[in-house]
Amino acid sequence: MQDYGRINGDFEAADCYIDYPMEIRASERMNHSRGDQQVVMMGHLMHQICYDQYPQERMNAFRSLRKLLSRTDDDDSITSRCHVGLEQQLDRKLSWQLSYDLQQSTECINVHIITGVCDCLCMLWTGSSQERREQSFSQLINYLPWYLQAWKFLARKALILEQHEHDTQLQSIVQIFRLWAQVKQSTIKKYLIRSTNLVTWLSQFWILNSSTQSAPRFIDNTMRLSLIGLIKDLSNRASDTDKEYMHNHLLEMVLDCRKQQEASLTMMEAASNVLWNWATVDRLGRSMAESSPETWQALQYMLQRRGTKTTTKVLNNNLQQQQQRSPASSNITIRRQAMSVVGTMVAAWTSKADIERPPGLLIQQVWLVPRLLDVLQNERDEDIRRRSIRTMRCLATCDWGRSFIKQSANGAEELPLPHVLLEILRNRHDGPEIQCQACQTLSALITHESIGDDDQNTVYETLIKALAHVIADPIAVNDSCSSISADKLTVAACETFRMCLVHNHSDPNSSELSSTHLCRIQQVLERNATEPAFHLQISELLLHLTLTAHPVSASAMNQSSLLLSSPYLDCISILLGSVGPETEISRTNAIDIVLRLMECAENKKPLADHDRLLTSLVNFCLMHSGSQKQTVKQVILNIVPEI
Repeated sequence: MQDYGRINGDFEAADCYIDYPMEIRASERMNHSRGDQQVVMMGHLMHQICYDQYPQERMNAFRSLRKLLSRTDDDDSITSRCHVGLEQQLDRKLSWQLSYDLQQSTECINVHIITGVCDCLCMLWTGSSQERREQSFSQLINYLPWYLQAWKFLARKALILEQHEHDTQLQSIVQIFRLWAQVKQSTIKKYLIRSTNLVTWLSQFWILNSSTQSAPRFIDNTMRLSLIGLIKDLSNRASDTDKEYMHNHLLEMVLDCRKQQEASLTMMEAASNVLWNWATVDRLGRSMAESSPETWQALQYMLQRRGTKTTTKVLNNNLQQQQQRSPASSNITIRRQAMSVVGTMVAAWTSKADIERPPGLLIQQVWLVPRLLDVLQNERDEDIRRRSIRTMRCLATCDWGRSFIKQSANGAEELPLPHVLLEILRNRHDGPEIQCQACQTLSALITHESIGDDDQNTVYETLIKALAHVIADPIAVNDSCSSISADKLTVAACETFRMCLVHNHSDPNSSELSSTHLCRIQQVLERNATEPAFHLQISELLLHLTLTAHPVSASAMNQSSLLLSSPYLDCISILLGSVGPETEISRTNAIDIVLRLMECAENKKPLADHDRLLTSLVNFCLMHSGSQKQTVKQVILNIVPEI
């Protein structure tokens, strides 16, 4: 009998040797439990695989080992019964055997032996826990090039023989790489992407078997799904530089998925996930938006409205010109991920203040804004709606984005954006996050006077009423949301409410706010003492309400009882009591509000009677210095005589 380990001179052969007897006597079997018998049998089979000189005997051992690994008793796999040491010996020995066989001359390599090793490794790791796999992979990382060599060997055999039966022989090795790609350890992920030439091989393998008509197409749709799934696993949790590396080599392969005549929804779902992972890299998102028309075509295909028909030739010149529905339109996950890709790409071009001119390719996507508006009016899935309105908000925050919205919406069947946003706030069917995004989008449009309606006053008045309802009851419909989500919505509605008042120039006394609204605002301030953005936006609203009261006389100011109500003064007290440089502006606004109220002598008495306000003023003097301290001291001296 040949000893392959000793011939090769590799010390790992001895390390990996599982010391079990060649034969197991019947009396010994009786003394073992069923699980122990199977463990002993695994050692016996591994000995045959590695040391038997007859190929047929080795093949028989492989078949027995595969059968043993696939056996389950009461849903308990054999690998779960193996202790860690034995399992690590198994995969280590199998990996060493694979490397040894692949070092032989090509004509001496038995394709069935290589396939058998790959099948056993795949079954062994598939039945293991994630933790146990990662332990094994850390020790076997140097064998990765040999796994890739096995893949290339099996692919060459399939190409030469032009036989579809090799599809199944390739499945195990692809699944092995998927298991490796799913690990969370960054070192393994980086080594897999960069040091094994796997990414380059994937591109070559796909092109070889999908696009060249003269070459045999020996992989089926199941294999294509496994390949795109492998790319998805590689891109998940990869570093930014590794994602860019994958994008540069594999973009064509990912986009080619939807061109396959047998493309499945699962395949396109994986492709959209990969595009989303890549787009999250800021540089890569901008690059995809400005230099990849094929990416935009794929996204348009994935985001078609359900039930609509499209001319396939426009989307893909490789398919026959015919009318058909996009299969992706019926899959929510595909549309969710495709919408996220669009939003991330747009955000990459709108988040930078120094970007004045967007890429021409992005501006050419005239279908985008009508599609976003259609989603906001007709889509029922909340995730897709949320991601759509986020994209709209990003566009509304920059000059070129607002121009793009206006130009793209001309002639569209959908309602103008401000009316769509107004309906979201009036109907209250969406969750607080979507309503919050609607408020922020409206604020951006109002700031730049981009409401775009002939009767803007009517629009503003309608908005003011809708926003007042949101402030009073932010969880009117979705009462399962968290308090922080509701608070964010309240603050966003306050900011949009203020913007409407500023640009509408309407009577502030008819602002729709009441003590109920102020009580709600007070709750938000008290719950979010460490949120300076909340304090700032609320203080801006209260300051605007105070400054626009325009009292002609003391009695006129006194008529604005809301400004002297206990909830109003409580809010000012909270703003005065905030600490830290981040809330300096909101504290200054609160002081300005008090000074404005004191312009009417009749107001000093109610201000002095409010204990919380007086305490906040005193504490402010104790905690701060400078000119503001002197101002507040003077305020206290002016109102104390009223006590």
